[in-house]
Amino acid sequence: MKKLSLLLILAFFSSLFFMNKLLAESKYMFKETQNLVKMVDTAVRLVEKYGEEVFPEFRKKGSKWFKGNQYIFIDDMAGTSIVNPAFPGLEGKNMIALQDVWGKYLVKDYIREVYKYGKNKHNGWFHYLWPKPKTGEISWKTTYIARATAPNGTSYVIGAGDYNMRMEKEFLHDAVEDAVKVIKTHGLKNAINILESKDEEFFFNDTHVFVVTDKAEELANKVFPHLSQKQQANFWKIQDIERKYVFKEFYRTVKRKKSGWVVATWAPKTNHENLPNYEYTYVKGLKIQDKFLIVGSSANFENPGYEV
Repeated sequence: MKKLSLLLILAFFSSLFFMNKLLAESKYMFKETQNLVKMVDTAVRLVEKYGEEVFPEFRKKGSKWFKGNQYIFIDDMAGTSIVNPAFPGLEGKNMIALQDVWGKYLVKDYIREVYKYGKNKHNGWFHYLWPKPKTGEISWKTTYIARATAPNGTSYVIGAGDYNMRMEKEFLHDAVEDAVKVIKTHGLKNAINILESKDEEFFFNDTHVFVVTDKAEELANKVFPHLSQKQQANFWKIQDIERKYVFKEFYRTVKRKKSGWVVATWAPKTNHENLPNYEYTYVKGLKIQDKFLIVGSSANFENPGYEV
């Protein structure tokens, strides 16, 4: 690489890194998530400005792009691995059929995440079960993916991931927004089959996407899987330990502003826990086939002050 080109790239990288740092910190709670997003977003901007000329930089072990379990990878739209510094033997091979232990198609879903959910979606999250490099232990791996178009017009998927990342609100938001697009694209009946399948993107860690009507009819997955069948009998009467009518809050939120967050406080899961369980749910309203739907996903967070 020419010296002048390298200096220009370094200068461009410095300005981008600072900009992406501010954007990531405003959206994500945890430092490890922020760093992962910054790394991928900066790589995207470099590829969009300099194209394939920067690919060798991503392969340098010990650099910003390849450290520990985190590394930048790049695939083309056909699913061919273009840059994979951790497994260089895969470069040039088509990986479109690669699956995890649940049958999720990794590369196919990477491409879908950033190219199939509408022109305004440029990045997203994908979660899958994968063996850790040293131990072989099957663990959840979370990957942030973004799309990039090089100056010559070639489109790429650029990403990086890590194991056992802590839950972020954006993971739930991303899953629900994708689920709404699946319902709109495939129709309600077909979408429900997709949303309930563990080989799709909508199950990860202890979370899933649910679909329920405004009449409290469950269409896909359990809204409150931790509650007994008796407690589930009438959604409208379900209260958390602060006596909040949780489903009513879902309904009010989507009717008032189409989408938003609801926080419920549940009793500790076990007798050994003293702190209550803070559950955050992102919900979005959708009218389709004469039904008004509430699409949502929930997770517990360590910090009850997590801003909604």
